[in-house]
Amino acid sequence: MGARLIGMAVFCLLVTAGVGRADDLLYTTNNGCITVTGCMGDGGAVNITNRINGLPVTSIGRMAFHRCPGLSGVTIPSSVTNIGELAFGYCFSLASATIGNGVTSIGPHAFEACYNLANVTMGTSVTIIGAQAFQGCTSLPGVTIPKSVTDVGDEAFRRCTSLSGIYFEGNAPRVGWDVFTDDPSVTVYFLPGTTGWGTSFGGRPTEPKAGRAR
Repeated sequence: MGARLIGMAVFCLLVTAGVGRADDLLYTTNNGCITVTGCMGDGGAVNITNRINGLPVTSIGRMAFHRCPGLSGVTIPSSVTNIGELAFGYCFSLASATIGNGVTSIGPHAFEACYNLANVTMGTSVTIIGAQAFQGCTSLPGVTIPKSVTDVGDEAFRRCTSLSGIYFEGNAPRVGWDVFTDDPSVTVYFLPGTTGWGTSFGGRPTEPKAGRAR
């Protein structure tokens, strides 16, 4: 895995910058790596490819899909390492998001106010969930946080009013302010044998739980 990522990084340094469009995606090329910057289609379920014109797609840019009214689902490939600020913010029809195993950072406000978002699958490399990343996702009933996560930003799940359970697979991460404010029913579950957990986390009660299907 390490050799493949190093090879990709070296490859990215060999190609010049540019801008373009592939199908319904707008993108920029920087040092041979693709950043998705926008969507020109009617929406629906979008499966982002891991390569465009032979170059690796490594980032979803700031506000790339912001307020895309018809976007109903998104699958982010494992080639992507970063989801930018407000990348999918205010996509009111977005119902599901699958985040690939290469993503390490979910940026601030990345999925903010996606009112119909009911299913989020996080990849196994996410380390940072940015401030207000899922704030206002009022249809989200539960989410599994992979053991790779070390930081949960301020208000990351604020106003997720349907959230009843959040399931942590690893040790307790650092947590910001008001992470679960206005989430009246959420319980924080953690795996037995993991460390750093007390009787509450982010102001919400905790409970050990043997596991949860992803």
